[in-house]
This record gives sequence, C-alpha cells and structure tokens, in this order.
Amino acid sequence: MVNVQFFKDKKGNYIKLISKGHSGFANRGQDIVCSAISSAVIINVNGCIEVINVGHKIEQKEGYLYFEIIEEDLKKIDYCNILLESLYIGLTELMRLYPKNIKVEVKENENYT
Repeated sequence: MVNVQFFKDKKGNYIKLISKGHSGFANRGQDIVCSAISSAVIINVNGCIEVINVGHKIEQKEGYLYFEIIEEDLKKIDYCNILLESLYIGLTELMRLYPKNIKVEVKENENYT
C-alpha cells in the first residue's frame, strides 16, 4: 500500500508531503495504480519546484518521496498550495477507487520540526 501524508501548518498551508510504499495492485511495470500515484506526485511536486521555484527540501528514493516547502514568499506558497490541493484531490479519488492500494491523510495544526 502507498501511504501519502500531507502536512498543514496552523494557517492551513500545505508545508510537507511524504509518500512511501508500493501499491501492490499488479506486478512491477504493470501497476497502473502505482503509475497514477507516482505521476500525480511527480507532476505536482515538480510544478512547485520548477514552475513556481518554491524553496524546498526534497529526498527521493525507491518507494519514498519527502517534499517540504521552505519558502518565505507568500505568493509562491499560495501557488504551490494550489498544486498540492489538486494533488490531494486526485489522490483521494484514487483512494476511493483503490482503497486497498493507497491511503491518503492530512495532518493539520501540529508542530512539525
């Protein structure tokens, strides 16, 4: 199962995303659920990094992605949050369709260090 956690600050802004695991829907190279999740995450995170040029921290390896916004420009944060909200909506729809393969959650108003 892929677990995707979105983290929001006290203002309701997305500040962090962690995706880990494998969907287990099908064999490697044929897993449409894993492909959909990976594509959605990569497209939206790359949009924040390459298009919006948001300050960030990223770590990526097989079956794992950590993305954190480290930015002071509120416009960039707002634009990146539009992409991350779109990602959240898309992934929750995948979770509705494939509940055994993906879990999406949002953690809000916690102290993240």
